[in-house]
Amino acid sequence: MNSDGGSVAVVGSINIDVVIELRQSPSAGETVLATGLSDAVGGKGFNQAKAAARDATTFLIGCVGDDAEGEQARKSARAHGIRTDFITARATKTGRAFIQLVPSGQNRIVVVPLANSDVSAELVRTALDRCRPNLVLTQLEIPAESVAAAADWADSNRVRFVLNPSPMRDLDAGLLAAADPLVVNRGEAQQIVRGAGGVATGSGPAENEPEELLRELSTMCRSAVLTAGAGGAYVFDGCGFHHVAGLEVKTHDTTGAGDEFLGTVVAALAAGSELLPAVELGNEAAAAIVQLSRSARL
Repeated sequence: MNSDGGSVAVVGSINIDVVIELRQSPSAGETVLATGLSDAVGGKGFNQAKAAARDATTFLIGCVGDDAEGEQARKSARAHGIRTDFITARATKTGRAFIQLVPSGQNRIVVVPLANSDVSAELVRTALDRCRPNLVLTQLEIPAESVAAAADWADSNRVRFVLNPSPMRDLDAGLLAAADPLVVNRGEAQQIVRGAGGVATGSGPAENEPEELLRELSTMCRSAVLTAGAGGAYVFDGCGFHHVAGLEVKTHDTTGAGDEFLGTVVAALAAGSELLPAVELGNEAAAAIVQLSRSARL
C-alpha cells in the first residue's frame, strides 16, 4: 500500500465468490457437469478496494456476516493492504456471488446480497466522518439510500465522488450529476441514456456506438468513462472526449477486470492525477489481470 498516494473510501459490497468452471453455460432446463470449483473473497466493493490499495490508503466501508466467511473476508482485506476499520459484522451471513466461468473467459454472475443489505446510510456517514478520505467510490450492490448518503457526504465535504452503477437499477438524476466520473460499460450506458435507469433521455437512444453514448452521458454528469473491454475506454473529462485504445492480450478470465480498472483509476485520481492518464493506468491494469488465471490472482 502506498500511503502517500491520497486516500480512498470504497463504500460497497463484500462477498464470497463461488466460481464454477464449465465447458459451456447450460441452456434453460439443461443440467451440465462442472469442471472445477473454487471460492475467494470478492464483491465489487472488495475488488475495487483491493486494486486501489496498491497505490493509495484505502478504507473499505461495508458489512459482512458474523460467520467464518466474514472473518475470512476481513483477513483477506488486511492481507491486501485494505483498512478494515469500517467493515462491520452483522447477525447474518456474508454475501455470496455465484460465477459461471467458461473457457472463452466470459462469465455470468448472480449476487446474493445478504449482509450487504445491512450497509445503512448512517453507517456510511459515520464511517466517512471518521476516515475523511479525499475520494469516495461506490457501486450498486448495497442499498440505494447508502449510495445516496455517500454522494451527499462527498458533496458536503467537497470530496470527489465516483459512481459505478452496477448492477444497474433506477438512478436519480441528482446522483448521476454528482458523479465525477460516472464509470459504466456499454450496456449500462445504453440503459441510462434510453431511460431504463429512470433518467430522462437526451436526443434519442444513441444506438450502440460508444462515442454517441458517451456524449449523451456527458450531459448528465461531471465526467464519464465508458469501458469497452478489448475496445479500451472512452473518456469525457469535463472538457473534451478521448479514446484510450485497448491493449492486445490473450484473455484467460475477465472476472474482476472492470473492478481492477476502476480501483486503479481512483487511486490515481486520489493522488492528484487528471482523469485521462488515470484511465490509461486503469486500462493497463485491466489488461494485465485478464491474462491471469483465477488462482494466480489470489
